[in-house]
Amino acid sequence: MLEPGTRLSMHDVFRPPPGHRFAGGILCTYSVALPTLLSIPAALLDVINEEEGAGMPASAPRLLAAVRRVFDQLLVFCQESRIHQGEQAVPSLVLDAEAIVREVRAPGGGAFHPKLWLLRFVSRDDGMERLRLAVLSRNLTKDRSWDVCAVLEGQPGKGPGTDTAVPGLLRRLPGLCRTTLSAPRQAFLRNLAGCAERTVWRAPPGLSNPVLHVSGLGQSWSPPPSDRLAVFSPFLHIEALRRLRTRTERGVLLVSRPDSLDAVGATCGDAFERTCVLAAPEETGDAPPLPGGGIHAKIYVWDERRRSRIAVGSANATVPALDGTNVEVMAEFDCTAALTSGVMGMVQDPNLSTVLMDYEPDPAQAAAAGAGRDTRIGRRQLIDAGLTVVCHVQPDDTVALALCASKRLAPSVSICLPDLRFWPVTRTVADGTACLDALMDGRPALFTSALDLSEVSGFISFQSTVPGGTETFALNLPVEGLDEDVRRQAVTARILPTEDSVLDFIRMLLGDSVGLGVEPGGSGDGPSPRAGAGRPAQPAILEALVRCAADEPYRLEELGTTIDDLLRTSNSVPDDFRTLWKRLRRAAAIHSGARR
Repeated sequence: MLEPGTRLSMHDVFRPPPGHRFAGGILCTYSVALPTLLSIPAALLDVINEEEGAGMPASAPRLLAAVRRVFDQLLVFCQESRIHQGEQAVPSLVLDAEAIVREVRAPGGGAFHPKLWLLRFVSRDDGMERLRLAVLSRNLTKDRSWDVCAVLEGQPGKGPGTDTAVPGLLRRLPGLCRTTLSAPRQAFLRNLAGCAERTVWRAPPGLSNPVLHVSGLGQSWSPPPSDRLAVFSPFLHIEALRRLRTRTERGVLLVSRPDSLDAVGATCGDAFERTCVLAAPEETGDAPPLPGGGIHAKIYVWDERRRSRIAVGSANATVPALDGTNVEVMAEFDCTAALTSGVMGMVQDPNLSTVLMDYEPDPAQAAAAGAGRDTRIGRRQLIDAGLTVVCHVQPDDTVALALCASKRLAPSVSICLPDLRFWPVTRTVADGTACLDALMDGRPALFTSALDLSEVSGFISFQSTVPGGTETFALNLPVEGLDEDVRRQAVTARILPTEDSVLDFIRMLLGDSVGLGVEPGGSGDGPSPRAGAGRPAQPAILEALVRCAADEPYRLEELGTTIDDLLRTSNSVPDDFRTLWKRLRRAAAIHSGARR
């Protein structure tokens, strides 16, 4: 059941079933890396190979098309101040992510910690909807730790489904966001929550009787009383381990990280018969080694009489995770058929045993445990200061950027976040500018470098000094002084500077052979032929447009906003395409009116 050699990539979860197209998703995560988020549309369109990560593919127009199509149907909710830029500057098309990434504050004072992806796909043949629910232990990042994921499938019906917990969480999200969610996106969220509420979920192979648990919204979850219990958790609290032990006759196995085990000391040995850490096997020609980031999976397996059950998801063996302080999501299944010998059989399974080794305490590490600074209070005070990004266009068309606060920062911020610097995520830490003194004095903090219009971003990275190094995080802040259309025009002009690039963008909008629609009008292997008499680009696009209007008119309507936006913000759109698009929109409107 727990096969360490089995690999499921993040992008595999997003790829549609055969004969289906992606039609929207809601992602809940503790942290989100912007490069990883930008890689999702590219993976859906099969534009870049997964191993290339989120860097710009061979065709930047194609990635822009992928982002515009997918982000129109996507929402991402994360813990406030847990957005990450990575080491490189983020491409300017991150502008499109500003509207979909929403930072959340948990109502109980804990963390917003669920890892939940609800995805919708639509059949190309009959238009039937199909939902996929992934309950994970991983965040929306490129972390290479050993994680776990349970994927459930189902189709919305007319009557009640098998779960109300997840739809209830989704409906609470707009009220937990730090900034307001637009009315259309709230409607999208309610629609997808309603679909989930009418879905009968099918468990993964070998498992049955799925039950979904949401804690932190007035409820809590922890493993029920049991005969035997095994726990996999990267983070531990002494009190949580004691509580878990009191609810089981035998604590059989605890698997965690060495530093977490060092921090709880002898408690783990008192609570569990065997304590282990992850030991990646040596690389051989038969199988790749385990990821090098250690364990990040959260798994609870228990026996109750003759039945065995497993729960996977986001909840660590910590007090806030198990007492309802954090917002967490867990998926629980009957795993009796997969574990014929129960918990003891799982512990003795040779596949699992090869990647576990007994934990050996390190007194030096135990003494150093907890020595780091907790920056959460400082981050919250920074957020509560009401930060905005204020822009001023200069005579040379560059932009001067300033960070402004609606109220002065509390003096304690300088203790929690010393040497605080900031920069837009389209730049790197090398451009970081000090901001503490200005914000504490009630003055704007001026970014020292001039920006191109396309580099302006509401995603602002911050870096502070902490014991042993630095800590970096980003916030999604409102942008003032620049109309969003002006920013979009600048980004579009930077990525689509020529007619060739515009036509490449339009072809990718019209579809692909993998996840989102029909075949593109061109091969996509190189630059698009220039539009004009005797050139193949325009006829190919015309054919794709007509086919889309005839076979999938709803998709033409979906793409209408994006193409209209392109016509408004780009000076590189060929005149003959503008004429073609106006005629097609007029014909589609007449046809739609005739049908009504």
